[in-house]
Amino acid sequence: MSPNASDRSALVEILLRRSLRFGSFTLASGATSPFYVDVRRTSLDAGGARLIGRLVCDAYAADLAAGRLAAVGGLTLGADPIVVAALLEAEARAHALDAFLVRKAPKEHGTGNRIEGNLEPGVRALVVEDVCTSGGSALEAARAARAAGAIVEKAWCVVDRDAGGRAALAAEGIELTACLDLATLLDAAPEGRALRARGAP
Repeated sequence: MSPNASDRSALVEILLRRSLRFGSFTLASGATSPFYVDVRRTSLDAGGARLIGRLVCDAYAADLAAGRLAAVGGLTLGADPIVVAALLEAEARAHALDAFLVRKAPKEHGTGNRIEGNLEPGVRALVVEDVCTSGGSALEAARAARAAGAIVEKAWCVVDRDAGGRAALAAEGIELTACLDLATLLDAAPEGRALRARGAP
């Protein structure tokens, strides 16, 4: 097993323990689902954060080594721990990255920033998110970063629900890389396999 596959397998174990729940849930889109993946419970776990940071940096190892990515960011708050994990892992690999977070709305005091942190005009930035469903969160972050002058052509997520997000991002010139697809995560849990057998995604 390659180191990358080993890390992905270890991340699945933490996601199963911390993040995957079965029941009846209303998603941000308004749709209902018999399961919910709360990746924040994994990205805010020390082991989960360490693995996420490694997997992000593995996915873009060539770009980081060549200096083709200079910043990482995303929409608060699902992206927050992922951004920090990627930033720290990149530094450990001797790659310089800036990091930024995009508010859902500009703050109404102080500088009135929509973007917090470090994002310079003209840099190539990676947008990250926890779960990609419609792609809305990644698109919102990418649009804000582009409005600030950054170049955004890549996005990364922990779990892709395969619900149209990849196509929505591609329509705006952004290539999504997912650490895991939803089927892989569900198939790792008995309840998930049962749902899939009954025709769930």
